Amino acid sequence: MPRAFDFEGQPSQRITLLERGVARGIVYDSQTAHRAGVRGTGHALPANPFAPAAPMHARLEPGDASDEQLVAGVKTGLLVTRFHYTRWVHQLRTIVTGMTRDGTFAIENGEIAYPIKNLRFTQSYHEAWGGAQAIGQDLRLLVSAEQFGLTASSQRVPAMRLAAFTFTGATRY
Repeated sequence: MPRAFDFEGQPSQRITLLERGVARGIVYDSQTAHRAGVRGTGHALPANPFAPAAPMHARLEPGDASDEQLVAGVKTGLLVTRFHYTRWVHQLRTIVTGMTRDGTFAIENGEIAYPIKNLRFTQSYHEAWGGAQAIGQDLRLLVSAEQFGLTASSQRVPAMRLAAFTFTGATRY
């Protein structure tokens, strides 16, 4: 569901944001591009002073781990099937907050043990992804009616096993 044009009517360009763990690109609307002295990339959002531009249709390349291998590598942790109501806390530090939704499970000794209630999180994506221990081999299409308070977006992403992720009030995981 990619958009051919952004909310300013500019053609959307394909941008590589990260490559092999190295930041490679930045998305711009016309205003942020002008300030940076570069050309816009076609990623303008509806009028929003907090997030003028964002990559709304992200794709993360797959790794080589099966879903079973991702879970098997966890002694004590959580399986989160979906994040919901994601909002920026600090864009430059890539910190977001939100909730889990539609299935959150405890993992014990490499096995899914039992369901748990939804949790709130506040986490830097940069820090979380920097601790990626394994990346799944299958891409899943995630479609959201809203993301960061904006209109529909979609992402093609693999599952990941992360070393750490900060959940508010989750003392055990």
